Amino acid sequence: MPEKTSRRRLLYYFTTSSPLDAKYHVNILTNALRVKERLNCWIIRVCLRVTRFMGCGFNSEQQDLR
Repeated sequence: MPEKTSRRRLLYYFTTSSPLDAKYHVNILTNALRVKERLNCWIIRVCLRVTRFMGCGFNSEQQDLR
């Protein structure tokens, strides 16, 4: 859904405003996408760390039971 709205906004800016304004808005959108990608990478890293930590915890518990 958000991707469609951003495309509509781009089309709107291209049709209504001057080329310079359109280029400016494209830069804003691309920067926002880059930030979103960085956030996704960070979230994935945190999830990986948490799963590794939990995995180590489970392994140590199994060793204690033996």
